[in-house]
Amino acid sequence: MKSEAVAQRKLAVLAILSLVFIAACGGGASSAGNPAPSASPAPIISTLSPSTAVAGGGAFTLTITGTNFVAASTVTFGGAAPTTTFVSSTELTAAIPASSIASTGRMAVTVTNPVSSGGTSTPIDFTITSGANPVPTISVLAPSCAPAGEQFIDAVDNQLTVISSDTGGIFAAGSVVRWNGSDRPTASNGSVNALVAQISASDIATAGTASVTVFNPPPGGGTSNALTFTINTGAVDPQSIALDPAGKFVYAASLGCNTGTGGYVSMYTVNPTTAALTSVGPPVSTYGYGVYADTVTVDPTGKFAYATNSGDYWDTALARMAPSRCTPSTPRPEP
Repeated sequence: MKSEAVAQRKLAVLAILSLVFIAACGGGASSAGNPAPSASPAPIISTLSPSTAVAGGGAFTLTITGTNFVAASTVTFGGAAPTTTFVSSTELTAAIPASSIASTGRMAVTVTNPVSSGGTSTPIDFTITSGANPVPTISVLAPSCAPAGEQFIDAVDNQLTVISSDTGGIFAAGSVVRWNGSDRPTASNGSVNALVAQISASDIATAGTASVTVFNPPPGGGTSNALTFTINTGAVDPQSIALDPAGKFVYAASLGCNTGTGGYVSMYTVNPTTAALTSVGPPVSTYGYGVYADTVTVDPTGKFAYATNSGDYWDTALARMAPSRCTPSTPRPEP
């Protein structure tokens, strides 16, 4: 019995020593002082070059730039796996065969690293176009109205800006703005989705409306939807009114129209019996760079009228005062 107890004690000591040995040699679960290595970051695509191609075109080399690329990275183009060349950790190239761009559409491009090196990137679309100019769509005219008889369509010059809500290059080389179906001299305003057309004083001489469209030339192309330009009878939304000392004339500082730009002064004669007002010609621009006409006043002699503009939406420092000369026989201000 005594020998058995001694044997059991020896076995217990050996077990304790074994556990100590395993722990000392790093066996068992990792400790807080030895964390498991973290996963590598996923690859990220920044740009594709080129980012578009014409359907039916030939094979080409696609350059993918981004970050976290490795030597074993592979490119997927619309589900296919083209031959990929590792250039650096920020650049890959892929040989895209003609069969991959045979028809129009969008191809998702991804970069995949081995699982231990980050996995798959977020896809970026590659666009395959028909090669034909699109039919344009337009959404905004700036301005979209003006008083009849004005010299300038926007109180400053004769430029009408036509804007598309599509920023994907909806206009083409040779796009032209049409006023009631007739071409007007047209140029880009430096944006892929805006054009500037020259509109003459004769185009806005009479109150009414004009249909504005944009035409894209062949191949493809066509005429856009139409937007309406309104030519008002006189100015709208008066901001201030002034009566000359003799009581013969009234001057009103107004907007040109509800969605136009610039300030105007409208002139009226006063009927001495009924006090009814009669317009004296079209409103006159205050020649200020501003959105609103604020106030108008006439000097005590009745020889001069003064109008102020509020300035620009974003820079009220552009506000100014415009003096004009008046005469009893000709109440219209003359800058």
